[in-house]
Amino acid sequence: PVENHVEEFFLEAIYFSWKASGDREWMAAKLDAAIRAVHYVTNDPYRWSTKYQLLKRGFTIDTWDFLNDSEASVVDGDIMKVDLKKTHFGVFFGDNTNLIAGLRRLAEMLEVAGRGSEAPRFMTMADGLEKRLNDLTWNGEFFRHWVPEDPSVHFDLGVDIYRQVSLSNAYSLNRGIRHDQSVAILKTYQRIREEMPSTSPGEFYAIYPPFEKGFGDENEKWEYMNGGVMSCTAGELAHGALQNGFEEYGADILRRYKVIADKYN
Repeated sequence: PVENHVEEFFLEAIYFSWKASGDREWMAAKLDAAIRAVHYVTNDPYRWSTKYQLLKRGFTIDTWDFLNDSEASVVDGDIMKVDLKKTHFGVFFGDNTNLIAGLRRLAEMLEVAGRGSEAPRFMTMADGLEKRLNDLTWNGEFFRHWVPEDPSVHFDLGVDIYRQVSLSNAYSLNRGIRHDQSVAILKTYQRIREEMPSTSPGEFYAIYPPFEKGFGDENEKWEYMNGGVMSCTAGELAHGALQNGFEEYGADILRRYKVIADKYN
């Protein structure tokens, strides 16, 4: 499978289940599996970029699970399949902000479970990932969507992929990125609100601007992952706004999304 986020969400699921329930014994019983998940994604050739020392995947729209047409064509036309010899891999920032947050949560859980001597290893790993990711993908306004391992790789998709703002920027607001990065991302979404078509219900896009071509049946502009307006983006954006000094903007997002939800039942 092309997507590379399962283990990161596994870490998140353990952490928030523990936080919601307070069940420390249950959490502690999952930590060895969590450590195995980290070992897998940071060592497996399908998941780990030895060049960048970051998580990698084929070219997808943000965290979703289908390749663009030209990449699918080299792996039997299967939009969800990757091949070590044929697929052009690259770094998608959202997989990595998710892992960085997961490593820090894992360290916290180890401390609480009485395994504090193991925690520094994962904090150090998170710090290294964060520095490498920022150096590679942070442009001062938002995280660049996907950076190929081979710089000569260019896809004909009708859009500058380095100027696209994808939904994991909103998710990353709530994964412990720096405050100045959060402010820059929030201002980027406010800019998008000023630029977006007058008919758009909100700036909560899966990706903006959308692809003009290259994703087959998934390529309808302003729909689903190709520029659809999504509740997950709105929720993460509102949460990040409320946590970073943009309270009025966060509340406004929630008000506007309630109007959308009520209108469409």
